[in-house]
Amino acid sequence: SAARLTNVITLNYRCPDPETSAYVVGSVLDSYLKFMQATHQNSSRETLGVLTKEKLELESQLDARERQLNGLKSQVGILLTGSGVDRENTHVLAERTRKLNLSLTEAVEKTADARAFYEAVTYAVRTGGDIQPFVMQAADVVGREVFLKELGLG
Repeated sequence: SAARLTNVITLNYRCPDPETSAYVVGSVLDSYLKFMQATHQNSSRETLGVLTKEKLELESQLDARERQLNGLKSQVGILLTGSGVDRENTHVLAERTRKLNLSLTEAVEKTADARAFYEAVTYAVRTGGDIQPFVMQAADVVGREVFLKELGLG
């Protein structure tokens, strides 16, 4: 090639008969093109083989890493909840703690309500106030509790 690192070739053939010259140059060019095609096909096959092998190795490594990750998550107590893209990692102990905290908050609110009710009734009794509204309020709660218990729901 005249220019380095290119695929350009120059063919010259001198012969008194122009048809013979054209035939020889055409035959050499055909042979060269067949050689280049075979070379590129072999190269492509080899590259495809190498890439396929690497892909299989990487898939195997990925599978091993995913199994290792799942094993570690189960050891630590992390579970996957949700599905698809919306999956979240949830630590089992953190979820239990959250639920216990909600229950504690609810219990604290009920205790504060009961304490306020008790203090209001105590104040009404001590000062000779009307306790009828408190009795009605307590009757509503107690009546509902008894009714639910009788139905087997409480």
